[in-house]
Amino acid sequence: MSIKVKDATLLLREQVTALEAEYARRSFPTMMPWHEVADALQTERSKSETEAHQLRRKLRSVETQSRTVQEQTKTMALHQLTNSKGEWFNVLVGDFSTPTRCVVVAQQIHDDEAYGMVGSRQRTRMLWYDFEYIASAGRWMYRTLYINSQTFVRDGTLSPLSVEANDFDMPKHMHPQDEAAFRRQAKTHIQHIYDLSCDTFRQIYMHMLLAGHLQDVVQV
Repeated sequence: MSIKVKDATLLLREQVTALEAEYARRSFPTMMPWHEVADALQTERSKSETEAHQLRRKLRSVETQSRTVQEQTKTMALHQLTNSKGEWFNVLVGDFSTPTRCVVVAQQIHDDEAYGMVGSRQRTRMLWYDFEYIASAGRWMYRTLYINSQTFVRDGTLSPLSVEANDFDMPKHMHPQDEAAFRRQAKTHIQHIYDLSCDTFRQIYMHMLLAGHLQDVVQV
């Protein structure tokens, strides 16, 4: 029975692929996406649901620009990258949405067969982006959480602080009297990353507001 189900699934995928190719051949390059057509036809959709859809689409567009995506489904994406300093990124990202809330979660996957063939170090890494529509205020609010550990090697041994210092562009040979400088530099680096993140999502939010404003104008 399982073989028949597998064969049927493969056949269905082939049919879907063929239909998508035929659709692309017959479609005009400027054809609007189906959800924009729905908006143009003024289908019944709440403001928060429309904005949530725009938010999710914008997040997906940012994610699609990244060449680190190795596997992807409708709500999940696996990013893999070894940076120039030998740190292995194996981050699973998922987004979970309702008409009034969108949560994006990312976490480093430690145990992976591919790890033995890539970077020499990794770290515990987790982040949350929580977008929520506040009906009483008529706007979206977002909260963020970042968790990053010290890097470690394959057997679980923590990397020396000199290696961590190099990650933060600090001198490789640290002395006890340099610890305060290291903390200041690390704090500055983390603040810089946070500011970049805030700026990115500020642009996403402004894009949403602009899209919503233009939609309101069209509907009027």
